[in-house]
Amino acid sequence: MRKLIATVATSATIASLSTAVTAETTLTFTTYLPQAYSLVTCEDWYLDEVTKRSGGEVVFERFYASTLLNASDTFPGIGRGGADIGMSFPSAYNRAEYPLSNIVMPYTSTNPVAATQAYNELIHEREEFAQEYEKGNTKILYSTITIGHSLWSRDPIRTMEDLSGKRIRALLAVGDALDKMGATVVAMPFPDAIEALNRGAIDAFGNVPFDLGFAAGIDKVANYVTDLGIGVYSATATGINLDVWNGLSPETQEIMLEVAEELPTACWKDVVNDEVQKAVESALETDELEIVTFSLDEAKELSDTIGSELRKEWIDWVTSEGYDGKAILARFEELMNKYEDQSNFKNSFQRYSDAKND
Repeated sequence: MRKLIATVATSATIASLSTAVTAETTLTFTTYLPQAYSLVTCEDWYLDEVTKRSGGEVVFERFYASTLLNASDTFPGIGRGGADIGMSFPSAYNRAEYPLSNIVMPYTSTNPVAATQAYNELIHEREEFAQEYEKGNTKILYSTITIGHSLWSRDPIRTMEDLSGKRIRALLAVGDALDKMGATVVAMPFPDAIEALNRGAIDAFGNVPFDLGFAAGIDKVANYVTDLGIGVYSATATGINLDVWNGLSPETQEIMLEVAEELPTACWKDVVNDEVQKAVESALETDELEIVTFSLDEAKELSDTIGSELRKEWIDWVTSEGYDGKAILARFEELMNKYEDQSNFKNSFQRYSDAKND
């Protein structure tokens, strides 16, 4: 956990992660994701920038791929002092405790850059988000929004009718959406789902950003990858133990917030574009995988029906928790429109189509 470099600390002090943080401090960072994954690229950028701008006074001991805390225990673990800072999807793995963070839903946007900018502005503008994390003794610093959804399957899925009865690995609001479309949703850990798809135990594999499908080798076991029009569907959170945060100097806090504010455009924008382009190039190089896109009319109909149902259900959920769900969602949509108007981003399927038509 936290080690004061100039101080010889007892093991009991280390275990308790006392709140007094002095200069030349090492903070423990944790994520369940592997370091090579695109989402982790900006975590490393953030940590490196904080160290650089603090003149080396704050450094980080880094644990990737669940070597310290697993996905479901990342934020509970940070809150109780099992790590100082970390990144996960609390909206996914601790869903009941983070209703507000589930605002990033299918049919919200197809632009992860604009969505990340909008969501970061929202979570720092609306005090309710800070309070949601403070209940677990953490402070949210920033978030990134996943590259758009893709569905990987053994057989072609060209319309909503093709989803009927299909056994699809999916989670969260994506699972809710697929269930409404007639699929049989199966909850399953990511690594297990690759083998399950290969064996035919499931028909399709959802909750997969397009770039991760290639990075994880799903393209080797699937015959088709389909754009259902879902777009972005989940938000990460990078947070710090609240006691640790309160023990940092005002100067260090200012640096950490400054870097967090810059991250969506200084890092994530470039990472998204690079990773999407690499994935599209991989798709163009293979003859073993067919890229399928729902028609614009069907995608719009799904957004108007399934998307609207999901948004209403989210409003009802957060309203029951005492929040003004309508106002929060309206503000998020307003911010989304602002940043989408400023962006010329094209998602993976659009770039693939453009390249094939050249």
